[in-house]
Amino acid sequence: SGGVKSSSRVSKPPKDFTLLKTESLVNFGKNESGQISSDGRRLLFVSSDRPQHKHRQAYELNLDSKRERRITFHDGDVTSIIYAADGRSYFYSSTTDEIKEDPDFIRKFRQQKSEKPEDTELDFMGYEWPRTEIYFSNREGSDIERITRNSGFDGFPTLSHDKKSLFFTSKRNGKFKVYSVRLPTSVASALYPTSTSEYFLDQNGKWTVASVAHSDLTKTSLEVSSGSKKSTPITQLNHHSIHPTWHSAGEWILFSSNSEDSNNY
Repeated sequence: SGGVKSSSRVSKPPKDFTLLKTESLVNFGKNESGQISSDGRRLLFVSSDRPQHKHRQAYELNLDSKRERRITFHDGDVTSIIYAADGRSYFYSSTTDEIKEDPDFIRKFRQQKSEKPEDTELDFMGYEWPRTEIYFSNREGSDIERITRNSGFDGFPTLSHDKKSLFFTSKRNGKFKVYSVRLPTSVASALYPTSTSEYFLDQNGKWTVASVAHSDLTKTSLEVSSGSKKSTPITQLNHHSIHPTWHSAGEWILFSSNSEDSNNY
């Protein structure tokens, strides 16, 4: 999503393009980050600005009955959620512990006493990276295990093709990297120890695709690699190409981009 300025060039769809019929699934609040289950019958998503709560919480929608169920009940913001290997439990990222361990008012006071500027960065959409950790939860949201313990951003969780490793993006030592955790342990290791910043990663069994940032976050390209071989760019480095996901067929990659209009993804 993204706003389009009136002066922006808006690309036209090809002549054979057919607009698919769309249906509104949720009519409450602001809803985002949808993840469909492997059987296609349930949908995970993050919802905010509701009468019950303003902050972002995780929900699951039954696509057959259209009934939704709230998963998280905490005072932080959930930024993303995915299904675990069993299809009934979840991995999600949230600010719930970070806001208690390093509250904003303490951070602001510490900043006032220090001459060193606070280490904050904006993402490619112009938003400040949230201070989040990654968690594992059962279906009821009652049995919760914290996966990461790193001050700052830990997010974009995704499972490896064999479902035995969890990939996620983390900012450590001033760099954003994709890390991997071999489940069920929580010892993280950098997947690609390069000088660039990787933000999101997905596998189809043989190939890995990652969104790689260059030039101080002004451009982001997609790169693919196989095994330990050097990654190869597959999109041009004159725009942002983000959030790649392998199609179920295994030969196509779905992603968001502002290549046609810099103000619209």
